[in-house]
Amino acid sequence: MKILYISTGITNSGGVAKVVSLKANYFAEQLNHKVHIVSSNDASQKTFFHFSNLIVFKFVPKKNKIIRFIFFFIEIISYIKKYQPDVVIVTDNGFKGLFVPLFISRTIKSIYEMHATNHNFVYMGNKNKDLFSSKSIGYFLNKYDKVVVLNSNLKFKSISNDKQVVIPNPVVLNKEIIAPNLNLKPFKKVIAVGRIVPEKGWDRLLRIWKKVIALHPDYYLEIYGEIDSKYNLNPLIEDLNLKKNVKVLMPVNDLERQYSTSDFLVHPSFYESFSMVILEAMSFGLPIVSFELKTDLVNSNYCLIARNEEEFAENCIQLIENRELRDRLGIHAKRTSMQYDCSVIMKKWKDLLQTI
Repeated sequence: MKILYISTGITNSGGVAKVVSLKANYFAEQLNHKVHIVSSNDASQKTFFHFSNLIVFKFVPKKNKIIRFIFFFIEIISYIKKYQPDVVIVTDNGFKGLFVPLFISRTIKSIYEMHATNHNFVYMGNKNKDLFSSKSIGYFLNKYDKVVVLNSNLKFKSISNDKQVVIPNPVVLNKEIIAPNLNLKPFKKVIAVGRIVPEKGWDRLLRIWKKVIALHPDYYLEIYGEIDSKYNLNPLIEDLNLKKNVKVLMPVNDLERQYSTSDFLVHPSFYESFSMVILEAMSFGLPIVSFELKTDLVNSNYCLIARNEEEFAENCIQLIENRELRDRLGIHAKRTSMQYDCSVIMKKWKDLLQTI
């Protein structure tokens, strides 16, 4: 089968790029499909995550908004005519992703893969401007053969239920034993991962961490993420006198090592469709501290869920002071992560491609 991914920002260190790399690699290497990826809005042509050498890339250069829209579809039409894919999978959850079915033949199957929350998708990042109504979005998404959502909470009411399929994101499991080594001392390090943008809740996490280190000044918080030039955490870190206890670091390729040397993950995001960060931390047996999120990954078996900043700080302190609780939640996290193993999730994709 010939598969064409249409994506955006595939070279960055974000969750969508990570997920596309995992699935595209599996399609190409394990299922022997031919995989091509057309990606727009990339700052470079060098990918952060590993992609198989079997995968062919096409990068669409950046243009100004109107020209970019027209140029993008000229490139897509040309590429599809040349490649003749059997199925097109769109992971571009921006404006232009809605229109792809209008530009391809009905003989080519199309799948829209939703990586945004419904609310954020409707407003396209602008809380004060409803660019599309849910009904309008439903009209365009109904042009696709299937719409894949990451959990049942993300299903669209304006799209028929049989057109929508729930397939979570996959993870490559850490193969170490489930039970933690109880002889290990605490690492006294807590990890947070995500883009350094306001919606990820970093301001409130820093305020929370100030309360945590008031009781545990020997604990450190490491934040890994691509930095937005318009959003700088350093002034707040200095104002809160946190320079000795907080590090903001660029994404690294050996993030697995950082998970395995941390006591737990803190995730202060305001919303998530499906957090790869949480899933990856679970696969390393890390407990999670988060706010309430509409995602299947946040549950009380391995998460301490807070309603406000005060509860979040209390949950962090509880995990720091209670090694037994940390171990118990970590074991549940590790076991639950097995449901999302790449081989399990990709079987769902294999079944979808065979029946579409």
